[in-house]
Amino acid sequence: MQTPNVTSPTPVDIRLVRPQDTELLDAVVELGDRFNKRLGFLPPAAYKQKAGQGTLLAATIGGRLAGYTLFGLPGQRVRLTHLCVDGEFQGPGHRQATGGGDIRLSRGPSGHRAEVPQGL
Repeated sequence: MQTPNVTSPTPVDIRLVRPQDTELLDAVVELGDRFNKRLGFLPPAAYKQKAGQGTLLAATIGGRLAGYTLFGLPGQRVRLTHLCVDGEFQGPGHRQATGGGDIRLSRGPSGHRAEVPQGL
């Protein structure tokens, strides 16, 4: 795996996935299937349902799917169900190249909690 060129940031496009975004939705399902041993199996219909509820985000870099998250919105909180990043887009070089930082996740009784450092 090559280290990305950190001198020229690559824009990350983060967007809600809708059921009619079939190509992107298929890519999300395929990525989720590759990580199903860690995340658990979800049938394609579950991803489509989340897309219909507006609770599926996808991140693309250069037109390629880098990762996705399935989430819920209970009350005033965001509950992460799945947070999946393709191995090609993991590592500190990619965080620097895309202007990102570390997001610390901790698990609590009501799901995962994300702590985002100041300035991110």
